[in-house]
Amino acid sequence: MRVNLSNVKLKLKVVKPTKRIEPKEIPPKKLTKLVNGKVVLIDGKYYCFVQYYDFNERLFGNTDIIEITDIAKSLNLPFTEESYDIRRFRTIFTRDKTKYGYLSLVRTESQIVFGNYNPDKYIPFAPNWIVRGWIVKINNVLQFKFRNLVTINGYDYRYKGLLDDDEFEWFKANKDGKK
Repeated sequence: MRVNLSNVKLKLKVVKPTKRIEPKEIPPKKLTKLVNGKVVLIDGKYYCFVQYYDFNERLFGNTDIIEITDIAKSLNLPFTEESYDIRRFRTIFTRDKTKYGYLSLVRTESQIVFGNYNPDKYIPFAPNWIVRGWIVKINNVLQFKFRNLVTINGYDYRYKGLLDDDEFEWFKANKDGKK
């Protein structure tokens, strides 16, 4: 039995793909060089209290003080989401206060790489600690991007002795032998 294919009509329709519109996220903008701030806990949320004179002197050249605040006042800034990431920090703290206060864990290199620490239970900073980071604007919201711990509040530290971004890059390049 032979089938005559000349009478068969084949129609193909091309379906247009639907465009999925992603919400546009404004990339984070660093407004300051490294600044120091104090970690505070307000209503179960962590904030960084940054003094006005600290961030006013540490603005990038393309940043106007009005982008941060229109009056001369200190700020309580929430931490960015990536500030809570504990994977790269040697010292981490419990989120909840125990009867002994906030417990700190000092991890070895292998514990940092292979340790299975729950980020819901541990964070890289604790209340009443002086921390270092940047004031950033993410989706038109001012936030504090945590970089490292400095000391617990109450101990004397020299602000001028700490490295800023440019000095840190110079030191890193000289340490690696890349003058």
